[in-house]
Amino acid sequence: MTGPLSRHIKRKTGLPSRLAPALERAGLLTGAPEWQPLSGGRTNHVWRIAQPDGDVVCKLSPRNAGPPLFPNVPTAEAVALYSLAGSGLAPRPLGRLTADEGPCLVYRHVPGEPWSGGAAAPVAAALARLHRRHPPAGLRRVGATAADLRDMADAILETLPPEPRLTALRPDLPHDPTGGPQAFLHGDPVPANIIAAETGAVLIDWQSAACGDPVHDLALFLSPGLQTVYLGAPLPGAEVAAFRTAYGDAAALERLDRRAPLHAYLVAAHCHWRVVNGDAGYAAGLEAELARLERGG
Repeated sequence: MTGPLSRHIKRKTGLPSRLAPALERAGLLTGAPEWQPLSGGRTNHVWRIAQPDGDVVCKLSPRNAGPPLFPNVPTAEAVALYSLAGSGLAPRPLGRLTADEGPCLVYRHVPGEPWSGGAAAPVAAALARLHRRHPPAGLRRVGATAADLRDMADAILETLPPEPRLTALRPDLPHDPTGGPQAFLHGDPVPANIIAAETGAVLIDWQSAACGDPVHDLALFLSPGLQTVYLGAPLPGAEVAAFRTAYGDAAALERLDRRAPLHAYLVAAHCHWRVVNGDAGYAAGLEAELARLERGG
């Protein structure tokens, strides 16, 4: 099937031409809009599309599993968006379908800019609201203890060439027999997945959504390695303090501090995985987490 919409996409973006007609038949697109590729996605293909009733986003997920720490599960993203509809924490879902090229999700575009540093308190407030919600059925579970974190890191490293410094800095386990509550997790709250909107921080890219200890999300957002990868430097100490104050859960923050070396080890393993798989931009993140491990977390 061809038409002006199909031809426009093929000419402008080189995308598979059958995707547009499929979305049109499903009632998710009208007319012959221009598809604007959105930057920042490291796993999926994402476009912003002008529509008569407001811009939408089309997200096409290639058939790959993504990195071990951040699995690419399109069904999890759909579950999360529909569960959070109307909450202001996530984009409003409009529909989904399975195209020849993979699962496709369409949702309302969130006005604003990707979070680029500065005030971290609104991000903490959004995560706190999310973590107070009951997780929907159908999401993966992430390990909730220090032993789980080290096991996850070890499993990643077992698939990679050795990184001698990381091997030498493998942390001991603190006394941490049980995890925290099973909360609704974003699973990948890095700067590129947070929109600074007029109403506060809005989380996007929910393909790694999960249920588990809220500390998982907190550690990923505050990670010096991931902040370095996305923003060029770790979060300043004053903003870390503001984030902790705004989040406000003393028990979760105590678990965060207790497991800090394990989170550093896990993110370092992820950065090493990324480097080995061709993303040299994660080398600086690996160095940041190695330095953190050398300091004891």
